[in-house]
Amino acid sequence: MKRFLDWLKAGGAEFSRLRVTTTARGGRGVVATAAFAPGDVLLRVPEPLLLTVDKAARRPDVTDALQRARSNGVSTNDGNLALALYLAGGDADCFWSPYRQALGGVDHLPLFWPASDLELLAGSPLAADVAARKDDVAATTAALGLDDGFAVAEAHVLSRAFEFDRGKRRAMVPFADLLNTNRHQDRHVDFEFEGDAFVMRAIRSGIAGDEVTDSYGPKSNARYLLNYGFALEDNVDEAGRSRDDACLDVALPGHLHGARGHAWLPGCPALRIRVASGDDAAVEHALSAFRVVAASDDEFATLDREHLAPARRRGVFGDGIERPEMAARAAVVGLASTPFVSRRNELAALTALQELATETAAALAPPPFDEDESANRRHARIYLEAQRSILEGVAEACAVKCLLARRGRRLL
Repeated sequence: MKRFLDWLKAGGAEFSRLRVTTTARGGRGVVATAAFAPGDVLLRVPEPLLLTVDKAARRPDVTDALQRARSNGVSTNDGNLALALYLAGGDADCFWSPYRQALGGVDHLPLFWPASDLELLAGSPLAADVAARKDDVAATTAALGLDDGFAVAEAHVLSRAFEFDRGKRRAMVPFADLLNTNRHQDRHVDFEFEGDAFVMRAIRSGIAGDEVTDSYGPKSNARYLLNYGFALEDNVDEAGRSRDDACLDVALPGHLHGARGHAWLPGCPALRIRVASGDDAAVEHALSAFRVVAASDDEFATLDREHLAPARRRGVFGDGIERPEMAARAAVVGLASTPFVSRRNELAALTALQELATETAAALAPPPFDEDESANRRHARIYLEAQRSILEGVAEACAVKCLLARRGRRLL
């Protein structure tokens, strides 16, 4: 770490009121060495110390690898690949070597968990996401002829890179990426470019010894755990609403996929519907898709004529999307406003949604709390408990709606 900090100072970085240490959470982080107030500059990193996508892409071996990637259909659009290739290769004694050596390990990320810890996530959407990420890394590694170091480098980029100009620019920012996150509304700093430097300014007061935190953005614990290796115990927004969501994987019956071959669901035998909580808005969002899933042939014909076909003509379903997972996402968006079609359909949709939420919740098995639990076990428990709570809330809300709908039918 000393070599890295000396390298930063030699390059003109300023961080005199910050110190890298082991925090109360048990990992590496940054604490204040003196009191600070809103508006104070806590960190300034000159542009020459930023590893930008443009700088990475100019190195000859990275340029060649990016050309091979394009030839093999590997996406290079977001800049992550260029940064990962730069960190994974090159001369060990290059300008960036002090930074590369200070990046630390990646064992806290589920992508690198041992099998015994991954088993904690069995049956969850995150387990599928981890498997998909592993497959993507393996495919890129094979297509570009890379070694295992690429997976580690890409993990560093995904967990550390900063975005600027509304996502148009991306860079690795030494020292800034050492700050741990807090809930977005509780962070200590914001960042921006001032002249030719990356600058972090305080947005709240603090005293010497306080851990100084950034925000990795308002995200669900699934995103936090996959990309950063942690889950927040109380992951709520400023209004106290949970930022977490749960996933329902809905298999489509034959009259929606395959047998009739509707153009708006090419190659999509299943949809993944995200629900944020058990409130009415979240249930209605999921219920919209289930109205189509539960439709009889006659009901589907009505929905197709009055809702789906017009939406398809507006391009809502993303016709022409080749990747099945992207087509499925577009389909969920297109189905999100499916209207009420009949009382029979409404009861069938509510029942199907309730059963799937109950079944999905039951398949999750959060490990019990243990005072001596490992960090991986703790974060898996937090993630799974939130998933199960959301799904149980959806099932309960559906049960209430079913009861009201049945009472309404008897009163007619």
